[in-house]
Amino acid sequence: MDLSSPKPAEAGDIAGPMRAWCGLALVLLARVYRAMLLTLIIAAAVPTLWSWSSYVVRSGSMEPAISVGDVVITKPFARESPVPVGRVMLFTPADAAEGHENRLHRVVENLGDQTYVTAGDANRNNDVAPVPAANFHGRAIICVPFVGMPLIWLNDGNLTLLIGWILVTMIAFYFSSRPSCHARHRRRDRSAPPTEDDADDIAATPSAAMTTLRTMLHPGAAVVAVAVIVGSAAVLPVQSADAAFSDTTANADNTWKVAVNTSRATSKIQIYDTPSPSSWYQRSNVSVNISATASGGRSIRSITYRVNGGSPVTIKSSSLVFTLSTQGDNTITYFATDSAGASETTHTAHVKLDNRSPVLAVTSPTGDLTHAQWRAACAGAGRTGGVCGTAVDPTLGSGTARVEYVLYRSSDFRCFNGTSWTSAACQTRTPAKLTTGTWFASIPDSALATSRTWYTITIYAKDIAGNTTNTTRTFSVG
Repeated sequence: MDLSSPKPAEAGDIAGPMRAWCGLALVLLARVYRAMLLTLIIAAAVPTLWSWSSYVVRSGSMEPAISVGDVVITKPFARESPVPVGRVMLFTPADAAEGHENRLHRVVENLGDQTYVTAGDANRNNDVAPVPAANFHGRAIICVPFVGMPLIWLNDGNLTLLIGWILVTMIAFYFSSRPSCHARHRRRDRSAPPTEDDADDIAATPSAAMTTLRTMLHPGAAVVAVAVIVGSAAVLPVQSADAAFSDTTANADNTWKVAVNTSRATSKIQIYDTPSPSSWYQRSNVSVNISATASGGRSIRSITYRVNGGSPVTIKSSSLVFTLSTQGDNTITYFATDSAGASETTHTAHVKLDNRSPVLAVTSPTGDLTHAQWRAACAGAGRTGGVCGTAVDPTLGSGTARVEYVLYRSSDFRCFNGTSWTSAACQTRTPAKLTTGTWFASIPDSALATSRTWYTITIYAKDIAGNTTNTTRTFSVG
């Protein structure tokens, strides 16, 4: 046994593992960069599938929350809702020049007259002009960092940074597609005979031709991947938005300390009248009162309401009264704003007015009729005689609820109850069959006297609100 000191390692024995570890670290870094880049691009693009919008931020007044080159995803904002104080919103400035201009700033105050004060987090002062509620388009939901920088460089003509980024990305994609380790990196004693494991390694080692092919494919794959990314960014529905400076930039730690301001206001609606059991008011107009109270030491600054989606009306008071005269089912939305500028959730109420009776008409012939004419008057669907007509409620009315009739026979002073003639039927009403806009009183020819006899029929119609009308016809059949 040779007990002599081991032979010092050769320089090549150390350089080989070092190259392998450096190569592994380079591949891992390239793959991390590739995964991060693709993740950010997907995060910026996927929300647009739900009709949300993406905006590249072009300036830095929302630092540190939102930086230049970030992509902000905004959700469409329902204009009938109160603008949330404390949230970052997308809007068109009231003092914007001609043409559309987008701005992303935080809402810091509700002025109570459907206008709001906005400010950038990095600005010393508020924006100069209050923003009307109608100018708000979206609510910032997601901020994806850095993704928009290539578009910023492209728009600014900064080709040096753009080309540099493209080259770095191509190199990263090239190395990220290389294997992190390979059987050829394993070392064995060249003087020892090959073992079965060595044979497997040799078999797994690619041929020179395959190695050359892979070497040629890696740059090509990197170029294609980067081209796809750049092309996708160019065609994505990404717009630009300013987080513009309104005055001067504050220190980095001088940000707005604005939280979501919970409203202390509570409002309610009251109608100065009594509705019918069906909740309709049989009136040409009613007085509507909206009142509000506030808790927690605050007071009510204003009440805002709108009728049937019309223009909002804001009254700086804790109570208001207005007259509603539009017939039909009216939708009233309203909310109160407290002294801190916080608005409560919008309430919705329905006030239904109908003071007009249905329009009733008899379309079947009356007068002196033969039995054949009677049977043919309202023929159809197996009918053998009767009286028919229309009952239509006016536009924006509550709708016809029912039609009834009383058929009187003058020869014996009896009335028809739908099956027979009785005196008691003269004190009640027999329902007619009511369909959309039409009615039919089924009176078969067999129920009428054979000889000519005079009859009087009175038809009654009632709408859902409770308004009634009637009409009378006299005729003979024989």
